[in-house]
Amino acid sequence: MSQPTTLPAQIVADTIIRTVELGVRIVDAAVAGEITVLWCELLVEGPGRCPGCGIAGTYRDTSERRVSDVPVVGHPLELRVQVPRYECRHDGCARAIFAHDTSRLARPGASTTRRCARFILRRLMLDKSTVAAAARELGRSWDTVNDIAVAATSELLLTAGPARLDGVEVIGVDEHKWAHVRTAEADGFVTVITDLTAVVAG
Repeated sequence: MSQPTTLPAQIVADTIIRTVELGVRIVDAAVAGEITVLWCELLVEGPGRCPGCGIAGTYRDTSERRVSDVPVVGHPLELRVQVPRYECRHDGCARAIFAHDTSRLARPGASTTRRCARFILRRLMLDKSTVAAAARELGRSWDTVNDIAVAATSELLLTAGPARLDGVEVIGVDEHKWAHVRTAEADGFVTVITDLTAVVAG
């Protein structure tokens, strides 16, 4: 563990929030009701490269990307990241304008950071929380958090492969009627499969 030192407030904030994991640096902060807002800049080295031809672009302007991050002291956290945009001046390329790569921060088009998926899975799987509770903590809608949970679970299962079933000897299967909107006309059914090996073993 590194020893405490006297550092600028910006570095202290970056360390506490661990923004380096996302490839951004905090430049300002404010409280907006229940939401904590952090203005950030990308940690970049040189101009971005065109996704079409791979040649470095010429700086054009800056756009702002807003994404939700994991909560801080019980409050939703929003990152407002300044993203440089460039012009591709390579004659043989079809791309005219492109933004700097923000893949460390979030997936393309996503409204939450990459680490939000891990946070949601921990809350649902380990803390036995509900989708609604995780949505409140993140300041996002139920549908957004549920979509993230489903996608992250699918990715987790594909990554784990068949080895995830090692040691499973007894399973429980249950099916019940389900709809997260009580007035839904066409309620569906959900099937839950649970590892009961440890329960049966006592």
